[in-house]
Amino acid sequence: MLGEYNGGFREGYASVADSKITTRPLEPGDEGWNESMLLYEEYFLYDDAMLILATPKGCSNIAWTFYDPDNDFNRVPVLIRTGTDSNGNITYFKGSIYTGEHLTLYVPESGLTGPKTYQLQLTIVKGGNTYTDNCGIVVYQRYDR
Repeated sequence: MLGEYNGGFREGYASVADSKITTRPLEPGDEGWNESMLLYEEYFLYDDAMLILATPKGCSNIAWTFYDPDNDFNRVPVLIRTGTDSNGNITYFKGSIYTGEHLTLYVPESGLTGPKTYQLQLTIVKGGNTYTDNCGIVVYQRYDR
């Protein structure tokens, strides 16, 4: 029964570019891909939410940078979950420029506060080409607690 259930799925990827299923995602260097596809224009988060983003596979020189538009676009140091250690404890990065492939931001721990809009910039290098995209990170306060 489980085999039948699992056999009913086909491998496919949702493409941000055209919202249809393709055999593989568009990647940097593909026809029809451009750097504005790295991130959505804005992400809306409650102050108790988590945001998880990732770069395309095979990128190098990755830089996730948060900026504060209300403070002359100065860099904002954030706390980012990076995984777990051998004892199962969560490990973190704290700083202004994070270089991991996966960004896992738990807002209550991150240092970001709401209501406020931050700017996130992602810069990657793939195939010798540099790509950069920006988005807004809108943090709302949850009032129903």
